[in-house]
Amino acid sequence: TLLYTIKFEVTMSELGFNTLFVKRLCRVLSAACGISSPAFLLLLLTIPACVLEQVGYYYMGLIPSGFYKTLEERDQDGFYHQVWVACWWVLAVVLIKTCKSYAAGALYIQWRWNLTSTLHDGYLKNKLYYDINCLRRKVDNPDMRITQDVEKLVDTLHSIILQLVVFPGVVAYYTYKCWTTMGYLGPVCIYSYFLISCICNKLLMSPIVREVFRLERREGHFRFIHVNLRSLAESAAFSDAERTESSHFRDSLLLILESKQRIVNKQVFLNFAVNTCDYVGSILSYLILAVPIFGGVYDDIAHLGSIISQNSFVAMYLVNSFSSVVDLSGSIADLAAYTHRVGELLEVIRSSEGSDDKLVSVSRENIAGSDDEGGDDEDDDRFSSVGIRSDFINTVPKKLNLTPSRESTLDGKLLRLTDVTIHNPVTNKSLVKSLSLSVDKKTNIQIQGPPGSGKSSILRTMKELWGPLSGVIMSTERVLYLPQRAYFTCQSVAQQVVLPELLTEDTDLEEVLKVLQKLELVEVLESVQWKEEQDSGSGKCCGSGACCCGNGECCEACCCGSGVSCCGSGACCQSCGNLRDEEATTPLISEKTHTNILSNLTKIPQRSWYKTLSPGNLQLLAFSRVLYHKPSVVVMDEAMSALSPSFAKLIFGLLKEMGICYLSVSHNPRWESYHDKVIVITGDGENWNFRDRQNSL
Repeated sequence: TLLYTIKFEVTMSELGFNTLFVKRLCRVLSAACGISSPAFLLLLLTIPACVLEQVGYYYMGLIPSGFYKTLEERDQDGFYHQVWVACWWVLAVVLIKTCKSYAAGALYIQWRWNLTSTLHDGYLKNKLYYDINCLRRKVDNPDMRITQDVEKLVDTLHSIILQLVVFPGVVAYYTYKCWTTMGYLGPVCIYSYFLISCICNKLLMSPIVREVFRLERREGHFRFIHVNLRSLAESAAFSDAERTESSHFRDSLLLILESKQRIVNKQVFLNFAVNTCDYVGSILSYLILAVPIFGGVYDDIAHLGSIISQNSFVAMYLVNSFSSVVDLSGSIADLAAYTHRVGELLEVIRSSEGSDDKLVSVSRENIAGSDDEGGDDEDDDRFSSVGIRSDFINTVPKKLNLTPSRESTLDGKLLRLTDVTIHNPVTNKSLVKSLSLSVDKKTNIQIQGPPGSGKSSILRTMKELWGPLSGVIMSTERVLYLPQRAYFTCQSVAQQVVLPELLTEDTDLEEVLKVLQKLELVEVLESVQWKEEQDSGSGKCCGSGACCCGNGECCEACCCGSGVSCCGSGACCQSCGNLRDEEATTPLISEKTHTNILSNLTKIPQRSWYKTLSPGNLQLLAFSRVLYHKPSVVVMDEAMSALSPSFAKLIFGLLKEMGICYLSVSHNPRWESYHDKVIVITGDGENWNFRDRQNSL
């Protein structure tokens, strides 16, 4: 089907240190620091700092033996020389560690950028976020995985990998030194100690990985229910939902603490094993060194203290190298849990990308304004430049396995459905069978039917959020959809109007203002509380076409925090204090008001738009996108449910005036008079009928 299904049968028992963990870790590392990325080069540049740090540690470790020798021989000059050597090595090690810490911080930033960007790109591509959040894919809390889990993963990974990257070289060098000073007995004992420690810790860490994975999932749900209450605070207040939410909060918190308690219980044994390895390792070097000493190997050595210091340091450092890896057991357990969570999301993204060529259940052809009445070329180019194209509106290739019996042109139609059978991809319930309809410039259609009959499902299928079981869907690319609850970003009002286009310096704010004026939204925006700008223009006014900088100087490009430019008449505007020639003048009120309104278009409200505007004004703001982009067809799903009859009349009038065809879903019988045809969905999953409107304008 169009909405591919990927099953993840990974049970909690499979989450641990196994081949699945290795595969997911490799996938995460590939996304964070692939060989071709700058992050990999940065990692290579960090390795020399890690190597120099180990060299510094080695010579710092030899300093005590030098002090033992000079003090034992009472060599004052040698002692002072040893002090100077020690100071220089201390300074060198400090500088090396500082550089390493800086490089590690830069590595963290680069890795998080790469990994998060990869997840963002895949999450938004082909509307995968809709599939995950609305069609019950088995990936919980994708937002938490992209934000919190990635942050913890990168923070843990970059600190661990810098320790492990030099581990093989350090172990090889100190194994050689230990072999030459203590014989085979030293390395054999130390390696045996490390092998036993690793086996014990591996057995103890796997259960913790599963519990951390479960804990993070419950933490995500706990955060979600708080965000949900914040988003729907007014609805909850009207519903007196305090007791219900309190019980829900308490139950979710108990689940979190239950998981945390299990982790704490299992960490007791892991901590016991780790601490045992640490303290046994601290005396293991002396136990090994005692064998040759009591065996008479060093009986003829004059400076035994210096020899013991050097040899014990070599053995202790080898033991410490292994112990440091053992000490990472807790961090590695967390790393494994985060790797499984982020890696699972990456698997979903990669699987969805691999499924693009398999979307063959729906036959579709996108035709961009092929008819003569499609408008002028300038409008078509402008429409394509803002992103209302197949990569935004249509999420599949332009042509997908059109069968010979279905392949046809639109024949002047803007939108056509032929024998389309619609079903719910979650419940697999059939909603509408063999639906056929077409929209042209002379036919506006309304879809009616009881709740749950499949009216909105028709729009989801047209938008290709759902895949039909059969049938052909053909449309022009110039189709814009208005859902029941329009989406508004946490950005300026101008960005809401031009969505999905990005607001840039080339955006015509005058055009945006005209659209808002047509919908009578300018007065509404005057009462909005905007976020205060950090930098505001002050000082002199730069004349027409220029702007006042934060330092009071004139500049060609707008650098004001408030974004306020100077008036065309050369008069001062808003935050600019006076004219370039310092001659005070009183600006025209109309110009000042107009400039203030334009500046507000690029400001961000203090609260989200859902809390700033009423439901009716939100629907008007969403409809402004139609007036700005001027599509060929607009498809509306209860898009005027909160509007008064006068505003509905205004909107339908604007659509007819601009020559924009529309297909709408509505329960309101008043709106039928603004349509030419009506499709009635019976709701039994079988029947539907097509008729003329009953009311006249």
